[in-house]
Amino acid sequence: MRFVLIRHAQSAPNSDSHQSEWGLSAAGEQSCQELAEVLETLQVTRIFTSHESKAISTGQLAAQHMQMSHSVFAGLEEQNNDGVGWFESAADFKAAVQKLFEQPDQSVFGPETADQAGNRFKAALGQIASECETDACVAVVTHGRVMTSFLQLNGLPDPVPFWRSLTFPDCVTIDWPQAKIIGRRSFDPA
Repeated sequence: MRFVLIRHAQSAPNSDSHQSEWGLSAAGEQSCQELAEVLETLQVTRIFTSHESKAISTGQLAAQHMQMSHSVFAGLEEQNNDGVGWFESAADFKAAVQKLFEQPDQSVFGPETADQAGNRFKAALGQIASECETDACVAVVTHGRVMTSFLQLNGLPDPVPFWRSLTFPDCVTIDWPQAKIIGRRSFDPA
């Protein structure tokens, strides 16, 4: 079985709402058609998303283009950084995320460590794999930090540069259950 791990399309950040409530930007919505075309070439048969708005919208729009449905699945959400607050500076945000990956067993960027997020995500993928035993390729729309944390747990040698290289959206294909990266399709920034 293969999973296509998808970082959601470009969101529209809003300091007045929780990141899980952010929707997609206009460019993010437009990129979902190209995402659907990529998923069709990968022969994806099912799409699962985290419960966060930007992931649901990404999966829903791609699924509509592919004339299939999508399902929301628990455990695919972003690494929990509740209580951290809004970053006025992109550099400060990137430094905080770097610390998360450099100290994956420590609570340095919210209450959930990178290892905890990665293990939660792995458990969710295991449940999806059990539900989709006959599917050869399943898509999972998720988030950059949790995806990187999962891959770091499974041998990704340089998580910080990998996380920084992720585009909106971005597709990383892995085999399951080995979780070895076997392909990647990044998208041009809008």
